Amino acid sequence: MFIKTGDVISISHNSNSLQIKSIVINVEREISDDVLSVKVNNYDFFKIGFLEEDLAVIGLEKDKKIYITNCRVVGLDPRQGILKLLVDSEEFIINNRAHERYPVSLYADVENKRTKEKLVCIIKNISYNGLLLSSRQDISKEDMLNITIYSEDTDIFLGAKIMWTMKKEPYYDYGLKITYIDYKSQILLKNYIEKLKTEQEKFILQIKDM
Repeated sequence: MFIKTGDVISISHNSNSLQIKSIVINVEREISDDVLSVKVNNYDFFKIGFLEEDLAVIGLEKDKKIYITNCRVVGLDPRQGILKLLVDSEEFIINNRAHERYPVSLYADVENKRTKEKLVCIIKNISYNGLLLSSRQDISKEDMLNITIYSEDTDIFLGAKIMWTMKKEPYYDYGLKITYIDYKSQILLKNYIEKLKTEQEKFILQIKDM
């Protein structure tokens, strides 16, 4: 992976809308995955309240391009303000797809239409036609879900079908295709994705000067 010791990266986490700056102090290769050790100032560390196995998003600027991807916390040292982050995917998003998937870390309420079970999940990436959902619950492939995404201004409602599943201890990842979304939620989703992109990219470009 091209992230190196000394790189400055951003971190965003589903528990807080705050985006924070961190510095990579070590990069380890563990079989097929990369683990980053990063230093976070104590105020940000405790304000967000990181826990092991939390999902988050990291971003950095390299060669005038913005790179963003998902990760999860696999170790932490609160006294030193150090996090260990496992990069879930080596596919960094460079924001140039026709239907780009934007990495996020968002809470969502989910209802399984078949079983009527309700659960809280994390959305790991989002696009205009699909989602990547992460949950500790095992959901059957091809089940239909009703999903409520919480944004700062309003709630976005949509229906989706599970297209594929993958076990990533302790989570299950679900690839979803949006099958229903009304016009109002379509507009809200479009505006929300554009706002996320703009705010994250602006923050990444600024952090080296902070």
